[in-house]
Amino acid sequence: MEWIGPLIGFAVLGLLAALVFYVIATLYIRISKLFTRKHRPTPTPVAKSNATPLKRPSKSNTRQGAAFRWVPFGESVSVANAEIAGGGFYLGDHTRPHSPAVPLVDPALRVDFKQQEWSAELGYWPEYERLTPRQRGTLLAYLNSKRESTQVAIGYVFLYYYGLERRIFVDAFHDESLAGELPQLVAEVQRLHRVYGPLNHSFKQYSGRIATIGPLLYDSPVPLQPYDSFPWDMSEEMAATLGQAVKAGRGLTAEEAMLWASTLTNASKGKAYSKVLPEIRALFEARYREQYPAGLGVPLPKTKLKFDVMLSAPGYRSAEFATDLPDVRRVSAPLKPVVAMLEGV
Repeated sequence: MEWIGPLIGFAVLGLLAALVFYVIATLYIRISKLFTRKHRPTPTPVAKSNATPLKRPSKSNTRQGAAFRWVPFGESVSVANAEIAGGGFYLGDHTRPHSPAVPLVDPALRVDFKQQEWSAELGYWPEYERLTPRQRGTLLAYLNSKRESTQVAIGYVFLYYYGLERRIFVDAFHDESLAGELPQLVAEVQRLHRVYGPLNHSFKQYSGRIATIGPLLYDSPVPLQPYDSFPWDMSEEMAATLGQAVKAGRGLTAEEAMLWASTLTNASKGKAYSKVLPEIRALFEARYREQYPAGLGVPLPKTKLKFDVMLSAPGYRSAEFATDLPDVRRVSAPLKPVVAMLEGV
């Protein structure tokens, strides 16, 4: 048992050595951190952009509206260290819940401007956060352009159009203070419809509705659409034009009366009528003006004209808005003499 004493002594010495090593190591680490902090180089300040950068809302701010904002037309913003001019889109945090969904540009997501993909197919209902960095760079480059290139894939155009659509039928539709934006918003949709409608049937259908009846949102006249054959029935656009005439209390022009009458008779539906449309128009106008020098007056119906607009953005279905115009689509009795006149031409 004589070996137990020396063994205990060695153990005590080992513990003391370990304790001393721990104390020395701790002091060394603390001194090193202090020295590094004092001698750390000052970071070079980043040059400020003239654009208006978006600041993410603090976590304590739970208001839904703080998660995104509409960038007005003409304003420039900074996204991925690039200035995007022109406005006309939403900017914000896609991770925050929005109801209904907001088609926005999230400045926190990675963007690649060097390798753009202008012809990339983005699939049905594209979303900014689901795009690749290259595709985001392409969209931002498109937004930073005149937005009229016919070489860009239609998915990028739809991404831009989603924002216009929402601004019209969600924001301005429920906030009267934004009514002043409607003429410019509708005018932009009309421009896009002219550029991209002939290139894509789906975009033509969606944008065409707003392009045609959009002026009714701010009480602007809807002109009579040109035609090369008699219509089979009364479209909403024609109903709006005729409703404006009836509401104003003025007599129908020969053109308006002939189109309205053509929707109430099958005689004008044949191909023969379309082939001789110019001759029929001339004969009808002569007889109509002789019988109704001031135009035919139509009593004001009580029912108001309503529109259902199918929206294209994901998460949306349709929007309905009622106008102050009378709904003339079910009015037929006052037009009987004019129908007989058209059938007798």
